[in-house]
Amino acid sequence: MANIMTDEEREALQTAISIYLEQGVLNRVCSSCEKFLSRVSASVTTKRLKFLIENHTEEIASMAGAKTVIYKTGYYKPSGRGAFGHKGGGERAKNNPPSIEFIF
Repeated sequence: MANIMTDEEREALQTAISIYLEQGVLNRVCSSCEKFLSRVSASVTTKRLKFLIENHTEEIASMAGAKTVIYKTGYYKPSGRGAFGHKGGGERAKNNPPSIEFIF
């Protein structure tokens, strides 16, 4: 897709942001991309959302009345305690999905 945000994407993001604002949960909240995109009606993928946030930060932040918006890449953090004393894996491993953070 092009470097521009389509009107459909703009409306979808505005709708999702307004839902979060109505719920009162958009004050420096990290929301997982899957949860945020579930409220977006357009066909916006996680990859496209990352691109839009990187290239249209000010516009998306202004939709929420925030200073800025940050796309945080997810990560996998091994527990350091594996089976039989080996490193890595384990029950305490964390898999954090990509998320969005609005900073007010």
